[in-house]
Amino acid sequence: MDFDQLILNTNKYVKKNIHYSEELINKFDKNIPFDLENYNYLINSSGKEGYFPWLSGIVKEYDAKIILELGNRYGCSTIALFSGMNEDQQLISVDIVKDQRYLPDKIIESNNFKCVIGDCLDLTIYQEKLPVDIDIMWSDTEHSFEQIQTEFGVYENLLADEALIIVDDIKLNDKFLFFEKWRYKKNELSKICHENGFGIFLYKRNVKLKKSKEQRIHDSYHESLKAIAKMKNVYEKKLNTIEENYFLIKGKKKIKKIYYNFASYKTRHRINQIKSSIFK
Repeated sequence: MDFDQLILNTNKYVKKNIHYSEELINKFDKNIPFDLENYNYLINSSGKEGYFPWLSGIVKEYDAKIILELGNRYGCSTIALFSGMNEDQQLISVDIVKDQRYLPDKIIESNNFKCVIGDCLDLTIYQEKLPVDIDIMWSDTEHSFEQIQTEFGVYENLLADEALIIVDDIKLNDKFLFFEKWRYKKNELSKICHENGFGIFLYKRNVKLKKSKEQRIHDSYHESLKAIAKMKNVYEKKLNTIEENYFLIKGKKKIKKIYYNFASYKTRHRINQIKSSIFK
């Protein structure tokens, strides 16, 4: 792959007032201010959301078979990605919240698309259809270095031997550390794509460390298990802090119940699911 030439080719797609077919944008009600705002983002009417046409362009320019989207709130970036796809490409889109309000039937009913609801760090959300050999991974999730670094740890073994990782909002909080620490080719396109930061990263698997497909899947589940266990510890520390500072007995019990249900029961359930997948 000529990474630099690929970037130059894709940058040409970044224009204002992008046209989408009506069947892709028919869920936007332009009489509703919120819908109109998001529609204007999608078509890049201001010239400040160039990443939408860029995403469509990279799908057209790069020979990607499997595209993974982490974070699809409302479905705008999903529409952009799908608009650039051909019949040989598959898009798996993940979000922790079920609110893909702008996704049209054209996408939802497509055999080339699958929407998954759940925490992207929890690989059991894919059930028996874990994405493997991902060519493009697009991430627009939590704005922190820890989140994107953990995502890479969980999904690295599921990437193709050569893959693209695209990350939005890399200038927010401490997220730019991921860009600074990246050891392969990379490019920051914040000026033309998104003022909050936009980065593209070339991933190449070390051939000396090449693993079997089965081992890669096993290692990915292991990383997922570690990520979930870490989340559980964070939630329990928050619970302990609340208990130390929350002096009302009834309130204390209520908060504890909320955190226990969210951080303990569900986490133990996910961990058991992953263990079953690893050791079956």
